[in-house]
Amino acid sequence: RTPITIESNNLLRNISQFTTFSEKLVEVQKEIEVVLSKGDREKLKSDLKETRSRLESLDKQLEDISQEHANLFTSLFLARDLLSPILGKSLEKLSNLRDKGKIPHATVPVLEERLKGTTCICGESLDPHNPHGKHRREHIQHLINESQQADALQSILADLYYGSRSLQLSENADDKHWGTEYAKIADRRDELDSQRKKQGENLKALEIQLDRLPDTDIQGLRSVERDYIEQRARFDTNKERDENLLEGLRKESKKLARQRDNFLRQQGKGARILAQLDVAQDIKRVLENSYNRITNEELANVSKLMNNIFLKMIVADPEQGATIQQAEISKDFDILVYGPNDQTLNPDLDLNGASRRALTLAFILALTKVSEVDAPNVIDTPLGMMSGHVKQSVLDIAIRESSQLVLFLTRSEIADCEKILDTTAGQVITLTNSTHYPLMLVNKPPAERCEVLRCECSHREECSLCERRTDIEPNS
Repeated sequence: RTPITIESNNLLRNISQFTTFSEKLVEVQKEIEVVLSKGDREKLKSDLKETRSRLESLDKQLEDISQEHANLFTSLFLARDLLSPILGKSLEKLSNLRDKGKIPHATVPVLEERLKGTTCICGESLDPHNPHGKHRREHIQHLINESQQADALQSILADLYYGSRSLQLSENADDKHWGTEYAKIADRRDELDSQRKKQGENLKALEIQLDRLPDTDIQGLRSVERDYIEQRARFDTNKERDENLLEGLRKESKKLARQRDNFLRQQGKGARILAQLDVAQDIKRVLENSYNRITNEELANVSKLMNNIFLKMIVADPEQGATIQQAEISKDFDILVYGPNDQTLNPDLDLNGASRRALTLAFILALTKVSEVDAPNVIDTPLGMMSGHVKQSVLDIAIRESSQLVLFLTRSEIADCEKILDTTAGQVITLTNSTHYPLMLVNKPPAERCEVLRCECSHREECSLCERRTDIEPNS
């Protein structure tokens, strides 16, 4: 192996790796875009946690305001506001009685205490040796005596007067009115209820949005994306290095080839080596021509035949404006699908399961047809996810385009295709999984372990071995 061959292989390997990681990067970026278009799971979880925290806070505030609401109905100012029309008259009469001196004043014990001294609570003298002080003492004693001689009714009136002081509104105090307090608490409670309802709706909406998200780790995808970018950059660097090295080796190779040719021409023994070189170059040209024919002519033939088979299978007529207009194999050996106006369709994302299966079968049939290889085509569940006319068309074309076709079909795939199998099937046998008893099989199979059991029943027959519960009539 020459240095040029080694470096060429290294360059091709680096280019292949660079291309592979570029494709993987595009795939993971598309996956990230799809996930983000439906919502960021981590952000939704954070919003959900924050909303639940707000709901807990609102529930606590509602509990506190409800307690305040309940306490409002046992408050003093409720009784005062409710009884104010009646109490006003009663308090007015009590005040009149007090003004007339018929209700003892609450300061009588204080006055009695002051008589033990020589100074009144107003600061005047109560000295018994002083004429004015003596007169004041006699007046205070007179008031005390009158109060002490009050009858039981006066005592009751006194208790009622002083006990009702708490029900009297002060003219210059900020006394609370029950109606005002009730309005404040009611407004606050309504506001909290509205906030609680709104946050509850937000919580439900977030939970629904979170449930609809695919179970995809966006952070993990980001990590994979970064890794693909790093790997692609590394192989790109290696590719540039190998290209520079290979270019230098090619120049050196040309120089050495010229020296070799000069030496061979100068020596007679070089004739044999030149002949071998000519043979090698002829073989190289044959292989290159073969490769060019395969990648140009034969590839185009396979692509054209695949397109014809595929469109027939899915019953798509381009002239009638079908969604799928054409399928082809590119120079890079990729299968491309086009819609109206030459719009490129992604087979993995834009085609349904039936179309993808039909496209795969069309490629295999076209490849075997163009290569003129006669061999059996063994296909497992080729009609899965298909129904109606498409399923019948795929089966009919697969039979017509195959030299020998062996199909493994489920009962759902056979449905609606019985007539085609009646006329085209050379041999039909039924294979039954013994573990399907008793959920799907009617009779217990003669096997104690997991086995595939064979019977000679066709697609229109059944026996005690293959009879299934879905075959039993509903009224049986």
